[in-house]
Amino acid sequence: MQQENSTEQAILQAAEAEFMAKGFSGARTVSIAAAAGVSHTMLHYHFKTKETLYQKILESKLELLTSKMYEILHERPDLPMVERAVHLTSRHFDFLMENPQLPSFFFTEVKFNPDKIKFMQLRMHEFYRQISQEFQDAMDREITQGTLAPIDFSDLVANILFLNATSIIMSDVFGAIVNMTKEEVLAKRRTENCEIIRQRLTPHHQNL
Repeated sequence: MQQENSTEQAILQAAEAEFMAKGFSGARTVSIAAAAGVSHTMLHYHFKTKETLYQKILESKLELLTSKMYEILHERPDLPMVERAVHLTSRHFDFLMENPQLPSFFFTEVKFNPDKIKFMQLRMHEFYRQISQEFQDAMDREITQGTLAPIDFSDLVANILFLNATSIIMSDVFGAIVNMTKEEVLAKRRTENCEIIRQRLTPHHQNL
């Protein structure tokens, strides 16, 4: 049993690397088996089809994403919402730096394999539904008090997601254009993205 679990884990690790790099359409089970150090027959013994493997990887990434985002969202409930949002931005950026292939993988799969990730979109919608009202209520209280600029939680999420994900995806290209290393670009974007969110959420009267 232990050897079987070890074999499955090796296959899943190889499959994750293959799917993250090439997407569903470009991934090959032959390549996954070779990277895992097992025969093609053994791979199909443990995971019947390429689709089965793909779903396993999606489920593991979905679990990682939702659990990490829930953790980050609730890390600093003591902070004012502006600072809490800046903290969320920086921690989300760190999460993407630890998983740099996720943004481009999701964007590519949404474009080329929308049917295969539909369940993931539905799960993410449910996750969003569970947290949105809690945070919108907290934001509305501060908006009423004048300590937060008016904004919907959905717009805050979109701002953070697009700023951070685009930064990760474009870091190599932008670095080459402006003659900066990828590390320099990412460090700069992390700081700038946090400042953009801070400025968006700070009421205008506090800037006068």
